[in-house]
Amino acid sequence: MKKVVVLLVCAVVLLVGDTVLDKSDIESSLGAKKACDSGDMLGCSNLGSRYAIGNGVEKDLGKAVELFKKACDGGNMPGCYNLG
Repeated sequence: MKKVVVLLVCAVVLLVGDTVLDKSDIESSLGAKKACDSGDMLGCSNLGSRYAIGNGVEKDLGKAVELFKKACDGGNMPGCYNLG
């Protein structure tokens, strides 16, 4: 019985381990959000990339597209590239 419990705990740790966000990734995402909110289109593009892959934020492709469009509309070429 102990072996089964240990195996289940290990399986849960392995499965959940991929979803744990690193503190520095979260801080970088917050910095990109502040930059985007203040009109920095590179910040919007960077934040969009973070949403696209789930780096420092929960993965959300719809939000990524929204941010890439905002960056592209603001003249940021990487934002346009990523939007495409």
